[in-house]
Amino acid sequence: MRVWVVAGLMALAGAASAQDGARVVTLAKIRDHRAAGEFIRVENVTIVRFSTSKGGVASDATGSVRFDDIGMPPRTVSHLERYCSGAHSGQDRGECRGALEFTINPRDGDRGNFTISDADFIPEN
Repeated sequence: MRVWVVAGLMALAGAASAQDGARVVTLAKIRDHRAAGEFIRVENVTIVRFSTSKGGVASDATGSVRFDDIGMPPRTVSHLERYCSGAHSGQDRGECRGALEFTINPRDGDRGNFTISDADFIPEN
C-alpha cells in the first residue's frame, strides 16, 4: 500500500512540475507571434548592446529581436548592463550567452510589436 501511495505522489509531482515549466521556442517563433500569452524559454541566446535607456539585442540561430528592460527584475537588468553592454560582449563573455525566460503579451493595436513580462536571463556559466 505504501509503495502505491509514494508512486502516486511522485506521478502527481511530475505532472505539476511539467505544467509550471516554460515552453522552449526560438526567436523566429516569437517574431511570428506563435507564442503569445505563454511563459516561454529561448535557449542559446546571445545578448549584446544592452542599456536601460536603449534596451538590447537578443539573437539565436533563427534571428534577432530588440528588447528593453520592462518586466525584468533588477538583478537581471544589473547583470545585463554590467556584462552585455558592448557590441561584441556576447562573443567575448559567457555572461551574455544563456537562456531568456519571459511571458509574451501582444500589444493591442500595435502591429508587429509585443511586450514581455516576468522576464529573466539565465547566464550560460
